[in-house]
Amino acid sequence: MKPLAGRAVLIAAALLTMLGCAALPKTERAGTAFGERTFMLAGAGVPAIVFEAGLGDGKDSWTRLFNELRDTSRVFAYDRAGYGGSPARDGARSGAQIVDELRALLQAAGVRPPYVLVGHSLGGTFVELYAGLHPQEVAGVVLVESRHESFAQRCKQIAAPICEPPATLVSLMPGAAAQEYHAANVTMDQVRSAGPFPNVPLVVLTGTRKLVEGPAFNKAWLETQQRLVRLSPQGRHEVCESCGHYVQRDRPELVVRAVREVVRASTASGRR
Repeated sequence: MKPLAGRAVLIAAALLTMLGCAALPKTERAGTAFGERTFMLAGAGVPAIVFEAGLGDGKDSWTRLFNELRDTSRVFAYDRAGYGGSPARDGARSGAQIVDELRALLQAAGVRPPYVLVGHSLGGTFVELYAGLHPQEVAGVVLVESRHESFAQRCKQIAAPICEPPATLVSLMPGAAAQEYHAANVTMDQVRSAGPFPNVPLVVLTGTRKLVEGPAFNKAWLETQQRLVRLSPQGRHEVCESCGHYVQRDRPELVVRAVREVVRASTASGRR
């Protein structure tokens, strides 16, 4: 091998390692009563860490965190119906349906509760609903830029110019994302009517670098993020001024630290 070529290979390998992509687990498949789903599973230990991606995203949105957390506990990320290798499904795609499908997949994959649930954006709303419906299965929660059920109302109260995605953007959403978006109001109603959020360790991560949405949107967002923190007496809020909506991309170490914190706290409390 020529010296320059060899050096290029070494540099490429180093970059892959730094990006956390060097030894990702292979994608697995499991059949459930709701159809086949694709997922990644790594590590060992309890409670298992379960990732729920946001609107339009699949399991790959958590790629950078996988290798960081596989030494902490068992780690699981998956593709909802219509994402990645998971076949699309017709009909309702509200949060309650997605929670049912996730529970069935976790059982099929042999990942037993309790779980530390980590949700981004709309995925955080699904996680919040999961915790309200099945509190006995939840050891802790990390919410990454998750929307509180009162955000839309508060955003309109302060007359923010942008409270929801423009209609043109919604019209461009692919099938699965559009199904989930159009069911979002139903999902929020389900969150409101679910049981109380369990008294478990909770970290809420909020990015404030939202340049397009503007200051009024950011004000309403930050106010309602603080309401998320109060879901649990053990809630903690961390604000990242250099982060946008994707904290896991802008500052992945913050999410890793929050997940490890919640795993440790749930283990210390005996909720495992």
